[in-house]
Amino acid sequence: MAGIDLSDNKLDYLPETLFANLESLKYLLLQRNILDVLNPKVFRDLKNLETLDLSENKITEFPPNIWEGLTSLTMLQLSRNGLTLWKDFQGLTNLEELDLTGNKISSCESFRSMIKLKRLKLAENQIKILPQGIFTGLHNLLVLNLQLNQLEEIPIGIFHDFQNIATMDFSSNSISQIDRDTFKGLTTLHELHISRNFIEIIKNDTFLDLANLDRLSLYGNNIDTLELRAFQGLNNLTWLLLGNNIIHQLDYGTFDPVPLLIRLELDSNDLRAVEENTFEAFQNLQSIKLGKNAWHCDCKILYLANWIRDHSPIVWEYQPKCRGPGMLGGRPLHEMSFFDVCDGQWLSMQRIPSRVTDKHAKITKD
Repeated sequence: MAGIDLSDNKLDYLPETLFANLESLKYLLLQRNILDVLNPKVFRDLKNLETLDLSENKITEFPPNIWEGLTSLTMLQLSRNGLTLWKDFQGLTNLEELDLTGNKISSCESFRSMIKLKRLKLAENQIKILPQGIFTGLHNLLVLNLQLNQLEEIPIGIFHDFQNIATMDFSSNSISQIDRDTFKGLTTLHELHISRNFIEIIKNDTFLDLANLDRLSLYGNNIDTLELRAFQGLNNLTWLLLGNNIIHQLDYGTFDPVPLLIRLELDSNDLRAVEENTFEAFQNLQSIKLGKNAWHCDCKILYLANWIRDHSPIVWEYQPKCRGPGMLGGRPLHEMSFFDVCDGQWLSMQRIPSRVTDKHAKITKD
């Protein structure tokens, strides 16, 4: 027998001998029932079980010895239950995927016995603190998902055993700061998501060790400052999402470390202008968002207006518009010309007299 599917029933109890002598069973699906308490011996004969799905039940805790017989288990689905605590239960030494999404977990002791774990999903819980040592021994971990928790910080050094990590997601937490050493040593990381937090500044060399990072999501924070070397070291970055922040200035050279960008999002910030040649570092850009900013259409906007006209096929989703001044408010940036934004200002600065001829002016002869 390869597997048993008992999902989508109203099971509230599993007798101790229900799966007795089913040593050949490979998968057992029990999701979407109303199980709340499990007998510690109910799975003891399932020595060859590889997949166990207990998601969407009402389980609040597990007996200490419940996993001891599951020596072949590689996937354990426990999402959408009522768990409040995760202990480092023994017996899951071959586990490769653990899904604890959508519980009420506020504390995790450790995952150190799960030395083969590749995917750890802890999203949509109530985790506030990541204690030192929680990820010790997880050398094979590829994916860590902690979005939609209550984290206020990412402790430095907590990832020191991550030798193969590829994706990390800390979106929708309460993180206010990331430092130079936060992601130190994560040279295999390809995707990093820290959107919808409370970060205010991206400091120089914050991502310096992430040479293989491909995608970085920082949208929906409170970022108002990008230091000049904020993206130093991200030589292979192709996606950079900075929308929905309060960035008000982009210094020339900010994007020099990321010339391979394919997608850049700067929409819904507080940008008024960009310095000359700010976007000239890009070689492969295919998509850029610039809309919903406070673009001030005076002479300083001319570089951006010209750049948008020259790259109109890649500018989306909203066309950038002038916030002002005066009658220019609401007009698309790509329509701005030297005459619109500079001519009158230049004439005023040079004090050149009007070219309008007074038809009543007296004409004198030599």
